[in-house]
Amino acid sequence: MKKEKIKEVEVLKFFNKIQSLGEQVKFTTEELDSIKLLCRESAKRNPRDTMKIVLYTRGIRYGLGKRFLGRVLLKELATVAPAMVSANLHMIPEVGRWDDLYALEGTSCEPMMWLIIGLQLHADIVSMEKGESISLLAKWLKSANTSSRDSRRLGRKTARRIGMTLTKYSKTLTTLRSYANITEVNMCNNTLENIEYVKVHKQAFNKYVKSFVRKDNERAIAYLEGYEKREYKKPKNYPKGKVTYIQMKKILSRDELQFITEIVELRCLY
Repeated sequence: MKKEKIKEVEVLKFFNKIQSLGEQVKFTTEELDSIKLLCRESAKRNPRDTMKIVLYTRGIRYGLGKRFLGRVLLKELATVAPAMVSANLHMIPEVGRWDDLYALEGTSCEPMMWLIIGLQLHADIVSMEKGESISLLAKWLKSANTSSRDSRRLGRKTARRIGMTLTKYSKTLTTLRSYANITEVNMCNNTLENIEYVKVHKQAFNKYVKSFVRKDNERAIAYLEGYEKREYKKPKNYPKGKVTYIQMKKILSRDELQFITEIVELRCLY
């Protein structure tokens, strides 16, 4: 009983720290080190609930939406509890974005990361050929010919790890992005009439709103005028204000968060 209480204390310390950050998005080195230490201690005591807290930190819809911190903590957790992260890699794009997985580069979870990316890319190609819907993987994968040196490096590494030539990889991303009707692709091709504004993420819309109004005035203005009348509907049981530790566990208590034995851990690692 005493050991169980110690476990809860360490996890609660980590969760309370995350909750206390509020709208903070920039952190000093000392602050990051302190948060990472709490994450490590929590993971040693209870890797399952620590995984939930990390997903909650990153969660765009039902979490705090902290992209940078979420990725830092994901990598930190992967060093302490790689089996738990590997078993739940499929949840990361669900709560965040596909490019969050790049945070696992250099960890023991990296091979599993490339496997999931490769399988999803293949599944999207098959779905596209059948005329079915696809994921947003192609949108968030790094391009091999972008201007950013680090993004270019990751793009080339992605192509290599999933077994594609750079040419095939670039053509595949271009085709999938066009098929997915991605906002940035439509802007580059000057086909804004294909954009469904209701499906554009709030941050992306705010970023490109001037272009939308200038190039697609009538539709963009109509969308803006009706914006205040619409509001995102959260689940009925979603708590208001700050979320407590118990509520967070209930929100992220789906079956995908698995508890795995030591034998499975070894299989995940190798």
